[in-house]
Amino acid sequence: MGRLSEGEQACRRASELYQREGEALPQGWQLARFVATYYHDLANPDPREMLEMAEFGVEWNPQAHSWHTLGMARYRVGDWPGAIDALKRSREIAPGGATAQDCFFFVAMAWWQLGDQEKARSWYNAAVKRLEEEINPNINEWYPDFIRFRAEAEELMGGERNRSGGEE
Repeated sequence: MGRLSEGEQACRRASELYQREGEALPQGWQLARFVATYYHDLANPDPREMLEMAEFGVEWNPQAHSWHTLGMARYRVGDWPGAIDALKRSREIAPGGATAQDCFFFVAMAWWQLGDQEKARSWYNAAVKRLEEEINPNINEWYPDFIRFRAEAEELMGGERNRSGGEE
């Protein structure tokens, strides 16, 4: 938990710099990703600030990781259609990118929140399949986050193990 509080302090310092300097923090998307990833563990997450940083990241560097972070941020503020759109854009830029697994989990959770349980299950199963078949937990730095997002999706979706896989 010590590393998380250190990260939270760094997040606050970077946020202060972002607010003072604006474009002086071009890696704001990384800060937004940190907040979106560890949202439930932070003492006082500010979803509006996270969304602003993610939007800035897309403006500054409209690459797959920036759109992906924007999708996560939009999900965290309850903009589920916006989350799906941003995550779709991320996949269009980098279809097999390293963040596809958590992207799929966030799409699944967004569809669940929108009431489309069939699409949610399909995306969840696609995420699990990719996670289990394509990710080596010993070399992928994002693996712990994928497990975190899988657990979050399972909790949201009633803890059920879903049936058939597939994509949108």
